[in-house]
Amino acid sequence: MRIPEVECCTNPSPFLISLLFLAFMLACSKPTEKIEPVICEEGWYPCGPDSQTCCLDTTSHEFTWVIDTFGTFGGSIQDAAIISENDIWLAGRVGFESFDSLGIRTLVWYNAIHWDGFEWTYYEACGNTLLKSVYASSSDDVWFVTGNDIIHYDGNAFTIVYQSTYGKVNQVTKVWGSSGENIYFVGNDGIIVYYDGSTFTSAQPEADSDFIGVAGTPDGEHIFVLSESISDGEGNILLHSRNNLDFWETIKYPLSTALGFDPPLAFCLDVVGDNVYIPKNLELWKYNISSRRSTLNGGIDHIYERYRFIKGLSESDIFYGTTNFDYLHYNGSDYFYANALEDEYRYLLLRGGDFKDNTVVMVGSFESNLWPGKALVARGYRNESH
Repeated sequence: MRIPEVECCTNPSPFLISLLFLAFMLACSKPTEKIEPVICEEGWYPCGPDSQTCCLDTTSHEFTWVIDTFGTFGGSIQDAAIISENDIWLAGRVGFESFDSLGIRTLVWYNAIHWDGFEWTYYEACGNTLLKSVYASSSDDVWFVTGNDIIHYDGNAFTIVYQSTYGKVNQVTKVWGSSGENIYFVGNDGIIVYYDGSTFTSAQPEADSDFIGVAGTPDGEHIFVLSESISDGEGNILLHSRNNLDFWETIKYPLSTALGFDPPLAFCLDVVGDNVYIPKNLELWKYNISSRRSTLNGGIDHIYERYRFIKGLSESDIFYGTTNFDYLHYNGSDYFYANALEDEYRYLLLRGGDFKDNTVVMVGSFESNLWPGKALVARGYRNESH
C-alpha cells in the first residue's frame, strides 16, 4: 500500500503569525481595574455611574402655602424663627380691638406669637413694644430684640436681659446665633453686642453706619455683618470677624464700572457653605470665605427684585423672599420664581423670614380697605425633594 506524501509547511504565513500573537495577548491580558466611585461631600453626588467628579444634589422647588393674618386692627410681623415645623416663633406687633356693651373700644397689642402645630398663641413679651428680630436655639432658648432691649424667653417667661442707650442711639435691631452660647446682636450706629452664654459685650466698629443684617457659619467661627450705607457713598459694606469682637475686616462691594450709576443696595445676607450670599436688586454679590474673593452674578432671572430675606440650607437649597412676598428658589441646577400669595392681597410688604428643613416662613404685612397694615404670615411646606 502506498501512503501518500504530505508536504509540511516549515514557514507559516505572516497572517497566521498575527492571529497567533493576538490570541496570546488576549489570553495574557490583565483584568480591567475597577474604578472606585468618587466620594462626595454632603449635598453633592457623583455626576455619573463612573464619574470622578461631583455635582450638586438638586432640591424641589415645589411648596404648598398656608396663609395666616393676625389681629383686627393693624400690625406687622418683622421676623420668624423656625425650631421645627410645629415650633415657630414670630416677632412683631399685632392689635386686637373689641367693643363692650356701651360701645367703648378696647385695643390690645401682642408682640410675640408662637405656632405649636395646631394654633397660634399670642404673648406680650415685656410689654407690647414692637419686636424687630428673633433667634431660637431651642424651645426654651428664644431671643427677641426691640431696639432698646434684648428679651430672652426660657420656655416659661420673658425677661429683659440687656438694655441699650435710650432712644435711637446704639439700638440693636437684628439677631443671629450659632448656639445659645454664641449670639450676635447688631443695629444702629454700628453697634454689635455679643453674648457668650453668660456675658454681654459690645463693640462699635462702624459708628457712621447702621447695621441691617448679621449671619455666620454654623460653627460660629466666621461672622459677617452687613451695613446699610457708609459715608463715602459706595453702598453696602460687609464686615468679617473670626469670632473676635475686637477685630473686623472690611469687605467692600466689588462695584462694576459698567453700571455707570450708584450701586444697588442690599437688605439681607446669609452664609451658605463657604460663601456669603448678598442679593441686590440687580445682581447677586457672592463672597468666598476661603479664597477671599468677591464675584457678581447678574444673570439671574428676577434678581432685580428687592430681596428682604435670604436663607440657604446648602449650596443647592437657597430661598430668597422679595418685598411683595414673591420668592426665588435655587435648587442646585436652576432658579425658580413664583408668587406665594397669588395676588390675593395688595400692598404687601415682606419684612423677614426663616427656612429650615422643608419649611419656610415669610412674614410682613398687607393693606386693605378695612385693615391698614394688617400682619400676614406665609408658611410654605415643601412637597418633595429629589
